Amino acid sequence: MSKVIVIGNGPAGVSASLYLKRANIDVINISMKNSALLKAKIENYYGYIDVDGKTLYENGLKQLKDANIDMIEGFVQKIEYQMDSKILVSVDDKDYISDYLILALGSPLKINPKYKGFLGSGVSICAHCDAPLYKGKELNVTGSEPYLSDMVKELSLYSDNVSIIKESDIQRLEGEFSLERIVYKDGEVKSTNNLFLALPVSGNRLYYELGLVVDDTGYIDVDDKYRSTIENIYAVGDMTAGVHQISTAVYSGMIAALDIIKEAKKSA
Repeated sequence: MSKVIVIGNGPAGVSASLYLKRANIDVINISMKNSALLKAKIENYYGYIDVDGKTLYENGLKQLKDANIDMIEGFVQKIEYQMDSKILVSVDDKDYISDYLILALGSPLKINPKYKGFLGSGVSICAHCDAPLYKGKELNVTGSEPYLSDMVKELSLYSDNVSIIKESDIQRLEGEFSLERIVYKDGEVKSTNNLFLALPVSGNRLYYELGLVVDDTGYIDVDDKYRSTIENIYAVGDMTAGVHQISTAVYSGMIAALDIIKEAKKSA
């Protein structure tokens, strides 16, 4: 069993993974290949006069490999906090169990305002969380590939009637207390009480499932050790509010790892 699972292999996730491994704590690093570092140009990081983000990212992966850290690349389908305080992470239909979880998935997605007012009241970003509420009924989904296909696959487990709606066709959503209607740009109105958003695999969906507390801008609420509001789950890097720089991401990963190391030694 892995002691710690780290989701994300940008600066925060790599930093956390390395500190844990060097403390002889079993760690699995899960990658979903969505690091913002891949598109960045770095000019203000210690030790580098000029380096592109892709090079820095690849150096981080090499550090993980050189440290013999277990690395998994795949689609994180769900995270569950279990009754025994263990944390289950499902990746491409394979389950991994850990005592601690570090989320290092980068900045939260900005959900379109036309959906945000009904999020949790008919609009969902989690198929297996909310689709059972509408089992056997028509399920509506919108979004872009490759996330759309994944969401349709999940929704099909609960209904044979899954309708794909082109996002650019949606004008607005309406309803008194929860979603009642989808109004299209051509004036057509569809009466429905559900709409699933197929979003990139990001903190939004994963911490929505977990029920983590976030602020109004979508950043996860953490303390000075980067502990979230759920025991043994940490959030580091750009998932938290503050200065979003490589140096602060590396720092947050280190602090979270050191706190886990301290707690693990107590229970040893």
